[in-house]
Amino acid sequence: MVFFDRFYREVFGVDAETLSANLKAQRPNMNEQWGELFDGILHDCAEALRTDPTDMDALVRGVTVYMVVIEGTLALTGARFILRYLKNEDKLPGFQKGFTAVNRDESRHVGFGVKFLADAIKEDPRHKQTIADTLQETLPIGTLALAPPMVDDPYNFTTPFGYNSSEIYEYAAKSLKKKLAAMGMEPSVVGG
Repeated sequence: MVFFDRFYREVFGVDAETLSANLKAQRPNMNEQWGELFDGILHDCAEALRTDPTDMDALVRGVTVYMVVIEGTLALTGARFILRYLKNEDKLPGFQKGFTAVNRDESRHVGFGVKFLADAIKEDPRHKQTIADTLQETLPIGTLALAPPMVDDPYNFTTPFGYNSSEIYEYAAKSLKKKLAAMGMEPSVVGG
């Protein structure tokens, strides 16, 4: 967050006084599904854990939403295509370096989440169903959250970086399937 806050301030000239104010100022630039995922589903996960920190089902759901869907499927996919474009076009080398570091950190979070969920499944196989149900709930919303808010068709678009939605969605699906396999789950839980 600090990296992106500085980038928005120093490159885009955003004049929000705090990181929170900067984030709030960017919310109108996000699509409806982004809000549904972060402000709705993720918020509900955090609230369930705040209410009962011992609720393992809520923890499994929260880790699935945040570390597998948001970080592992959406953020890492978006980062891959943005960084590829910037590298190919030889643009913003400082941003590339910082965003690469952020991306590595995200990858560690995702690895932790996948390991946590694999261990949770070994401890109690019924967690597979919690994960599957959570993916069924969040992936349709998350898929649309990957679409830039200015596109007419969130299933068929070209990004400002020149990538087609089919390429992005294909990469996200392959990435998710690898995570599921590492957890000991079949990719069919998400329809494929």
